[in-house]
Amino acid sequence: MLHEPRLLLLLQWFDASFPTGAYTQSFGLETYIQEGVVRDGGTLAEFVCAYLSGPLLYTDAIALRSVYEWTSAGETEHVFAVDNLLAAQCLPSEVREGARRMGERLLRLMGDLFPEQVVWVEYRTRIREHAAYGHPAVVYGLALAQVGIPLRQGLTAYLFACVNALVQNGVRAIPLGQTEGQRLLMRLHSRIMACAERALALDWDDFGAVSPGMELAQMRHERLDVRIFMS
Repeated sequence: MLHEPRLLLLLQWFDASFPTGAYTQSFGLETYIQEGVVRDGGTLAEFVCAYLSGPLLYTDAIALRSVYEWTSAGETEHVFAVDNLLAAQCLPSEVREGARRMGERLLRLMGDLFPEQVVWVEYRTRIREHAAYGHPAVVYGLALAQVGIPLRQGLTAYLFACVNALVQNGVRAIPLGQTEGQRLLMRLHSRIMACAERALALDWDDFGAVSPGMELAQMRHERLDVRIFMS
């Protein structure tokens, strides 16, 4: 059970107003919207479920869990190896750059909020020296371990925040009503929790499994005539 200070930290970090820049990223959703594949609440739900059970589970969730466990064990060198692998396995340039920008923004913010934690200085130094890139899953994995928030709760909150950002971006771009977006989020609660449990059971060998169709949509995004998102 989370005590109030840690619970409030969890709520703050994963609130939609926490300035990570997630509202600027669609991760291929905008391509599907313009191509007519995603056009209503039902097709948005299909996209979000595919993204949750694919890239989010097999890259972000496994990475966050591993970073959390290695940080808790004091094995920080493995943490920065995960950062490099996240960048290397991401083929679409817009998505890779979007994750890097979000990671750097979040890293600066955590360093300002927790100046006594030297890991943020080390991470930023590695980025300046081109030995790391920055990724939100790595930053959050470090932060959750540093303050002692249990992994299951932290991982579930991370997945919810990612799903919430996608749903809200879909609400803006399709467009949909806010109430329909909230209904969709509620329907996804059980899937998010199941995905978090699945991530806790997977091995590192499972890392990096992605959807080729989704990757191709992410690559096509940079050639769209009109774009409101960066990926």
